[in-house]
Amino acid sequence: MSQENKKDLVARIIAIVGVLIALTTGIIQIINFFHDRANDRKIQNIEINQLLNQAYDQMGGGLEGTTLVFLTPPRSEEELRHLEVARRKIDDVLILNPQYPTAYNYLGIYLFKVDKTIEAKEKFLQALNLNPEDSEILSNLAITLYKLGESQEAIKHYKKAIEIEPTSNRHNNLGVILNKMGETDNAIKEYAQAIRLNPTESSFYYNIGNALRENGKIKKAIQNYHKALQLEPNYALAYNNLGLAFIEDGKTEEAINAFRKVIDIDPVFATALINIGNALNLQGDFNLAISHLKRAIELDSTAWRAYNNLGIAFRATGNIKESLEAYRSAIKLNPQNTIPYNNLGNVLRNKSHFDESIEAYKKSIGLDENYAEPHNGLGLALILKGKISEAIIEFRTAITLNPNLIHAYVNLGNALLTQGKLKEADIAFSKAKKLEQQDK
Repeated sequence: MSQENKKDLVARIIAIVGVLIALTTGIIQIINFFHDRANDRKIQNIEINQLLNQAYDQMGGGLEGTTLVFLTPPRSEEELRHLEVARRKIDDVLILNPQYPTAYNYLGIYLFKVDKTIEAKEKFLQALNLNPEDSEILSNLAITLYKLGESQEAIKHYKKAIEIEPTSNRHNNLGVILNKMGETDNAIKEYAQAIRLNPTESSFYYNIGNALRENGKIKKAIQNYHKALQLEPNYALAYNNLGLAFIEDGKTEEAINAFRKVIDIDPVFATALINIGNALNLQGDFNLAISHLKRAIELDSTAWRAYNNLGIAFRATGNIKESLEAYRSAIKLNPQNTIPYNNLGNVLRNKSHFDESIEAYKKSIGLDENYAEPHNGLGLALILKGKISEAIIEFRTAITLNPNLIHAYVNLGNALLTQGKLKEADIAFSKAKKLEQQDK
């Protein structure tokens, strides 16, 4: 090989080596570029997670543990300050990554907690659009939809959240919605599932107790209220509803004891004072009932039930003027409730104010045509006005609406006797006697 050819070969080798060095340098630069990018993303994600964790803590947690019965905005200035700190941290995250679903989810939580529910719904929907299989976002959206009155949509999203990840709170909250919609059997199933997942949460037993009571399963309801109280001995609401269940089970003394427990725990619990007043009325201890009901009115002057029950106690103790005033106060506070009108009609009829009593009964019937008692009372007032045939129609209507209304059969029998319809009267009296024997 000539000297010239050797030089040419060396030059080519040097050129190839140079190209290889350049390629290697380029590859190294590319690797370093992507490595730096990955490191940047890691650093950014760490920063995002830190910000979101701080925001979550400032908000006092999410909505997953929210009890749907108590969806309230924050109460204190301190809470609001913490929430605003959380909001700024969430905004910082969205600057770093405008497509981060958790940031929109947390923004929704913030908006929900400051009572901007419509805006919260929008943010949860944005979060869900970015991550449609996130069970927490689905659950948060369901809670928000429920608060907005969109119960069917709330149910749909809760069910999907439960399919992805069942939790006791999700089953419980779904039960609350179903119960509010009158689907008591399905609500009971959800509460039962919540209890299976978490048998130590007292509110689950309280909720299933309420649903069972609404379903007429009083003894099972009582059992579950007792379980709630075993887990939380100072659970005032559970004692209160246990008392209501005892009343429905005909155990007035036990009911009074339960209501007294509520008052021991919370002396300003107006509802419990109203309930114990009602129970004392049932027991015939009217003067003690009056003192409890007056205390309830001191605590809550808008409590129409307190005035209604006070009217019952005053009437029983012969204080007719006070009874009439109490019923009229109840009507003023709640003019759409049928019960005080019926009770007012009873007092007016006994005072021989027949026209006024008939007007009160008709008002009661107009508010609830399926309420049997005012038909019976109207029948008695019509008899006193000499309108026997019209009275018989009202007694028959009362019996149709409530076939177990003993005094309606008695009143019907007496009205039929005045018309000389002895056979029909005897049938009515026989039915009353049979029902009376069944009650013993």
